This record gives sequence, structure tokens and C-alpha cells, in this order.
Amino acid sequence: MHRRFQKVYGGFTRPADTTNYGALDAMGQGAGDCIISFPISPAGADLSGRVSGKVVSAHLTKSDTGVTNDTFRLHLWAGVPSVDPDENAAVATSWFKEADQKLWIGQMDFETAEVGADAVLYQAQDFLPAADGLHFEINKKSEGPAIYGLLAAIGTYNPASAEVFNIMLNIE
Repeated sequence: MHRRFQKVYGGFTRPADTTNYGALDAMGQGAGDCIISFPISPAGADLSGRVSGKVVSAHLTKSDTGVTNDTFRLHLWAGVPSVDPDENAAVATSWFKEADQKLWIGQMDFETAEVGADAVLYQAQDFLPAADGLHFEINKKSEGPAIYGLLAAIGTYNPASAEVFNIMLNIE
């Protein structure tokens, strides 16, 4: 059986400050700008415009080489979540909504880092709800299909000013 893989990319540049993140705080570009779009090629869509697949692996890079308390969680949805939270918003009070439950694909953690000369690379692990990858189905006829994500700090994290985060998802 021939498997078709697709790499999709998304990311953001943090604000030019060093405000600490608390456990499970949303990370992003600023106020109301934390949702990351991962556009998917519609080449595999069926006649109804439905695209389905499975996120089988992911990598995250960040531009600062500091690695103190640098653990992150990426939540993924098969549609735009109802809330785009503010930078540093707490999960319980702000951005995880019941209305988005049907869109939620799952989550993955980035905990183990390889430090390079000017960046840090993380491999995703601890996929939930399925260890073999995160299955999804998207119905998008009118616009290009995409997966939407939100990166959160797992623990207290002290970021660099204007730190850049890039994420690559491998989809089969």
C-alpha cells in the first residue's frame, strides 16, 4: 500500500517582551492572535470536498536556545475554534470551550529538545487521544482545508523577546 505524506507548516512570532507564561497559558502573537493555521493541500479530497488524514509526527523549533522549563503542548482542531485567546490566557478561563469539542482532533507534547547553534528542535510525543497519530476529517468546499492549532506552555516558561516558534506537522 502506497502512503502519501504531506508536510504542513504554521508558526508565530511572540510579542517583544519577556512576560512569563504560567502552566497551560496560551502562546501566540498577542491579544486575540494565538490560533495557528496549518493549510492542507486539497489534492486528496473526495467529491464532497472532505479531506481526511492522520497527523503522524510533528516538530517544533524555537529561535532562542534557552531550555529552562521549555515544555509545550499543541492542541489541534479540524476547524476554527470559537475563541482566539489572548497571549498568556489561562486554559481554564479563556480558550478551551465546550462548543469546540466536535472540532478537537487531539494534542501532542513537545518535551525533549536538541539545542543547536541558533535554535532548539523538539519532536512531538504523547499524542492524545491515539498513540498512533491524530485522525481528522475536514469538510471544506468553499476554501482550502486547514488544521488549526494553539500552542500552550506546559509549565512556567520564561520566553525570549520576539521569540519565533515554527511547527511542522507530518500528515498521512
